[in-house]
Order: sequence, then C-alpha cells, then structure tokens
Amino acid sequence: MSSNIHEVIIKLRDQASAGIKGIKKATDSAMESIERHREGIQKVALTSGAALVGMGAGIGAAIKSASDLGESVNAVNVVF
Repeated sequence: MSSNIHEVIIKLRDQASAGIKGIKKATDSAMESIERHREGIQKVALTSGAALVGMGAGIGAAIKSASDLGESVNAVNVVF
C-alpha cells in the first residue's frame, strides 16, 4: 500500500513539473515576442501622439479662423 502512495506522489510531481515547464515555455515565448515588437510599438505610440498634437493645433487654428471670419462678417453687417 505504501508503494502505491509513493507511486502516486511521484506521478503527481512529474505531472506538476511538466505543467510548470509548459508555463515557463509559454511565458518565455511571450516575452521574446514582446521584445521583438517593442521598437515598433514605441514608434506607433510616438507617431500617434505627435499626430494628435498636430491635429489639436490644426483644430485650434481652424476655430480661431472661424471666429475671425464671424467677427469680419459681423463688422460688414454693421457697416452696411
């Protein structure tokens, strides 16, 4: 009976070790993928940020131009 318990324990240990090795392999693979793509991810983030800043500046200029046009139209209406 004691022999059976030892066999079960050894089998469980081996299965747990195999599971841990599988998790380690998957984790290592994921980390390698992240490292390979890190530069591209950073470039996309920086480019997107710069594009948003540019869009914000363009929108601000468009709003100011529209406001100036509104004031000019109002001045013309007052004169005529």
